Formats: sequence, C-alpha cells, structure tokens
Amino acid sequence: MCPAGSTPATAPADPRPWYARHRLRALMLTAAAFLALGAVAGSTVFVLTVNRVKRSEPYRVALERVQQAVELQREIGAPIRAGWLATGLTQVAGSADAPFERAEYAFRVRGPEGKAGVRAVLERPVVDTDGGAVGQGPWTLVFLDVGTHSRAGGTVVTIVNDKPPVAGADLPEPTPEAKQRYGIENLPMPPAP
Repeated sequence: MCPAGSTPATAPADPRPWYARHRLRALMLTAAAFLALGAVAGSTVFVLTVNRVKRSEPYRVALERVQQAVELQREIGAPIRAGWLATGLTQVAGSADAPFERAEYAFRVRGPEGKAGVRAVLERPVVDTDGGAVGQGPWTLVFLDVGTHSRAGGTVVTIVNDKPPVAGADLPEPTPEAKQRYGIENLPMPPAP
C-alpha cells in the first residue's frame, strides 16, 4: 500500500533482451520457424518432382491409353482422371548394338465408380546411326496393367502385355509376340507357388 499522495514504486526494467527473458518462448518460435521453412521447401521439391514426371511424354502416352481403355471404363466408369501422384524413371537399356530407352511409371487414376493403380512400361529405340539424335523415336507401350479398387471389389485389368518375363516377378504371362521379340520363346517360367 502506498501512502496517500505518493506514486507506487515500479519494478526496475529488466535490461536483458526479450529472447533472453523468455527463453522457452524464443526456442519454440525458432523451432516453429524452422519447421515451417522445412515444410515449404520439402513440399516445393515434391511438387516440382511430381509435375516433372507428369509432364513427360511417356507418362502422357500411358495416361491417354488408360483413359481410352474400354475394359477399364467398365470397371471404374468414365471419364477417367489422373491422380495427383505419379512416379517414374527413364533409362537406356538393351545391348550395345541395339539400345533402347525404357520408361517405367506408376500412377493412380480415378473414375466415378472407383479408383485404380497403373503400372506402365514404355520403350523407344535409341536412334544413333549416322549422327542421329538419341531417343527420338515414338514411345511404344510394352506393358500396361491396372489394379482397380471399385465398389464391387478389386481386379487387375491387363491392357497391354508385350513385356518379357521376369523370374520371380508378379506379372502376368507375356504374349507370344513379346517372347519372340525378346528372343526368349522357350524360356521356362518359374513354377507357380
């Protein structure tokens, strides 16, 4: 209590800066700023990577074929739209005398009656004779299958299967044309489990 007519005494001001006086708050604000900055950087890299895959020619060829597949439209309905996530890679494969570019993609699609996951393998010849440019041929689908998740249940719809057999892989039997193309016409397949 102050005597009448006098002013109350104020506590002396703390000369330390705010972050020194409130260490816990300053630490929490710093951590939150770093988390926000990391989230922005991570999501930017993710979006740029996914957009790069979705702008590639092999992805567009595979997506167009999936959207036109009548057998898939029966399963998940039409129109078929691409999902927001797509992954894939392109590499040069084959022997030295007959190299080709190979692209493998996985992405999701959806229709009015269900969703589906797509696996696609595309190839194109590497044109390198007489100084030609590398990888200028058209992309050809050699394998395309879709695993549906519809209201009625899930099934696998194989749209294209010209891919060579891979021992131990969970893929359907290749077509006779694919076996002949890859020179493995009489290759024994692994026994079914």
